[in-house]
Amino acid sequence: MQVKLIYYTPEYHKLIEGVARVCYQSYDKLSPTSHSMIKGIMKKGHLSVASVGNVVFEVDIAGASSEDMLSLLETMAAFKEINNYIRWTTPTNKKARQDVITISMNLLTLLDIIDNIVDYNTSPFLLDGILGEVSKVPCLAWLCGLTDEIPASDSPYIGEPKLKKPVILTEDYTTLKDLGLTEYELEVHSTFTVDFVTDRASGLQTWRHADMTGGCELSQRYCDLSNAEVREMEGVNKYPEGLAEYAEKVGITYEEATQHYDAVMESIYNRYTDTIKYYSDTVKTLKELGVSGKRAKEIARSVLPNAITTRIIQCRPLKQWKHFIDLRATVHAQPEIQQDAKAVMKAFTKVGVEL
Repeated sequence: MQVKLIYYTPEYHKLIEGVARVCYQSYDKLSPTSHSMIKGIMKKGHLSVASVGNVVFEVDIAGASSEDMLSLLETMAAFKEINNYIRWTTPTNKKARQDVITISMNLLTLLDIIDNIVDYNTSPFLLDGILGEVSKVPCLAWLCGLTDEIPASDSPYIGEPKLKKPVILTEDYTTLKDLGLTEYELEVHSTFTVDFVTDRASGLQTWRHADMTGGCELSQRYCDLSNAEVREMEGVNKYPEGLAEYAEKVGITYEEATQHYDAVMESIYNRYTDTIKYYSDTVKTLKELGVSGKRAKEIARSVLPNAITTRIIQCRPLKQWKHFIDLRATVHAQPEIQQDAKAVMKAFTKVGVEL
């Protein structure tokens, strides 16, 4: 049996740094060597920044004995017990390739396994094989603590997403497909790291589809939201179908009913503006009263509406993205997240993914 690394996210350390920079809005600190900051973040236990990207291994099991197979499966089970985000496919599935076990994970999962496998009585074959392959790749070796230095380089992973226009930061579907993975294996092992802007209410819903999802979000504790953008709600510029019924019920003309509706919507958007100003004034007042800047923002953000925007980076296997799209790109979903899901679907189609 032999372990082989068949794919890794290029400049993986720069992707992780990019996620951290989005979270803390510290783009001004980017430099060819600024990735070193992620080691400090991760040492403090803030590991979500490393839950993006992908590494994919193949284990050639042609001719393996039943004893070797049992040992391998026991080790894989231990890996799964340590971190449930590891994924694999085996020849026992008729849709998978034969004589190969494919294993994929993000960096956070790999680090978790490295740190905790000592508690398990398993064969070292699989992990030794993985680490041997990882040691050949400078960015992976550095992230896993196998080397102390890494060449300086610029980051390709700072996207500029807008509402309804997400950015795919990484995708390995194309590469893995070219390597011969089946459609079933591609659903399990290929991942997409998507950078998108949404409103806070819709953002909360995206995290509900959390199976195999890694990523991070703009920190509303550290970042000043005084200039927060308000997302205009979908469809509210059209009068509701039940407005005529309302007019008849209260004894007014349809034109008067439209004026009532317009007044309500204007009041809502005025409240948004007033609330954001109140947030800004509250932060300033709390600071003057001696409250630390971070704590002042933590306290003041409680008044902000769910309609303000946030920026989210999420990484999922293709199978989970399909699940998200199936549930949210539908008339049964909230209109705002419908638009988000459809925008993600459109971005996937552009890179050749059939959904």
